[in-house]
Amino acid sequence: MMAPAWGEIKVTELQCPDGAVVVIADHGAHVLSWRPAGNAEAMYLSADSGFGAGSAIRGGVPVIFPQFAEMGTGKRHGFARVCDWRRSFAGILEGRAVARFELNDSDIDPAYWPHRFALVYEVAVQANQLQLSLSVTNTDTHDWSFNAALHTYLQVGDVAQIGLAGLQGLRYFDKVSGAQDQLQQEALLRIVAEVDRVYGGVHAPLTLHDGARKVRVSQSGFVDAVVWNPGFDKAMTIGDLTPGTSASFVCVEAASVLVPITLAPGASWQGSQFLELQQTA
Repeated sequence: MMAPAWGEIKVTELQCPDGAVVVIADHGAHVLSWRPAGNAEAMYLSADSGFGAGSAIRGGVPVIFPQFAEMGTGKRHGFARVCDWRRSFAGILEGRAVARFELNDSDIDPAYWPHRFALVYEVAVQANQLQLSLSVTNTDTHDWSFNAALHTYLQVGDVAQIGLAGLQGLRYFDKVSGAQDQLQQEALLRIVAEVDRVYGGVHAPLTLHDGARKVRVSQSGFVDAVVWNPGFDKAMTIGDLTPGTSASFVCVEAASVLVPITLAPGASWQGSQFLELQQTA
């Protein structure tokens, strides 16, 4: 396990005995890279992203808490992705390479959020699998509510050629048009322009078809899923997105954002996302 300086930030590189590798930044407890054993990079990371000093990293897996996008009165996508987390563990557990990070109210400016809380984020890698688990605990004396998501950027060959299975029959909020309660009728979601959808009631695994390559995406605790790609035109307006690379990724996010989660004092919630590379050319 290594924790070298990486630009302005420190990172932890975990390598499993089977060769799988994941790299996580202390800044945001942000997964920057995932290389399944014997395979190429599976995450997209923008070469033009900012790193550290309050910047949100573009790509990898941003941790979204306690607010999703502008769906609240606080900081867009919350503060967790721009704070420095404390690494509490890194090592091999039962054959998996595991890192654990923590963040609580003493680590942030109270102006971000006026509640007492404790977050624990665990990243585990083995063979062709990556597991991301976020635990949220209310350490305050009153109830509070939050949203959470893992904003996972998956690398693809060409976004116009992929298909995402597992969404058929689900209702979604189309953030591009503003239309509520839309129905996914197609067996495969195809992306031919900007897409920004929040699907509710996601319980079955999703499968990303990318040529001969497949990535199985499943979740527990999280009840929604977000699918996002800015499309070519909007991508040109995003300053930290490397020009011409919007076709190289799709975000498939585990989320609980349509209905806020409320925790009583002392109560905890946990949500996980599981990624599995199933097939390569």
